[in-house]
Amino acid sequence: MQNVNTNIDGRIPQPFISVFENMYAKEPYSKTLLWKWLLTTKFRDEVTEYRTCENITSRKYMKGNMRCVTISGEFSTRGVRGLIKHNGYICIDIDGEENSHIRWSEWVLQKIKLGEIYPSLCYAGLSISGKGLFLIFRIKYPSRHKEHFNALIADIKESTGLIADNKCGDVGRLRVASYDDLIYFNPWATPYGKIKKELKAPTPIRDAKQMDYTDKKVLELVRKIANRRIDITESYADWFRCGQAFANEYGKEGLGKFHLISMYSDKYDPWECDRQFNSCLKCCKFVTIKTFFYICKKHGVTFN
Repeated sequence: MQNVNTNIDGRIPQPFISVFENMYAKEPYSKTLLWKWLLTTKFRDEVTEYRTCENITSRKYMKGNMRCVTISGEFSTRGVRGLIKHNGYICIDIDGEENSHIRWSEWVLQKIKLGEIYPSLCYAGLSISGKGLFLIFRIKYPSRHKEHFNALIADIKESTGLIADNKCGDVGRLRVASYDDLIYFNPWATPYGKIKKELKAPTPIRDAKQMDYTDKKVLELVRKIANRRIDITESYADWFRCGQAFANEYGKEGLGKFHLISMYSDKYDPWECDRQFNSCLKCCKFVTIKTFFYICKKHGVTFN
């Protein structure tokens, strides 16, 4: 266990993270080093005030307006589509409410125990409430972020009995500032290699460059379909799968593209197209944008 004033050895690898003004900000205003953020004492007074405040409304306001970071890397905007570069680290939340059998005084012992069990644990400290922990692990395969997350929460429960928050697996999830007088800190943590797939297909982790390339490819194919007035939706199955592919990739914003590729069919009906896309939004987890590329290729529409 170490005090928060730990000096950072120049040889320690320095992962970058993005800093947001508060929990409502859409874009970061700067970037910083992960260890610098974790070891700073600048938020001590704010966090202490939050922990001693008993007014629920005031606590919500204070937490919502504190500085936040994206633990897993640098982002241009919030959310997976804003990922610039994954830094190889992942955050796990252990909430006090879900682990009510752990008394406040026992959280220090839990940090030590977790450090002894997991050589991949590089940080363990109190959450902003002071009634739980947030853990930062180094992971082996950044592109499999969610699968590492699934494995870790299952692993932690089996080895320690602690229940991790399974809703915090989003790569772009914001972590609000906190403070702890006594932390566990091991910057030389070894990468955690276990993965655990979900029953549903995981969303692939792609950086901003890959996202831009995919968008360029989609727009070029849609343009060729329009210029040549090709009906790639003659088959109902293909039409439905194209809708699912756009819904998976773009969410509700994919509707416009779905109309653009549908309107060259003799059966095109704008109202029916809207209705079909709403259905696609509800069942698109297993159909990626690659399906759209495949259907285009079947009809001779390719990306050069």
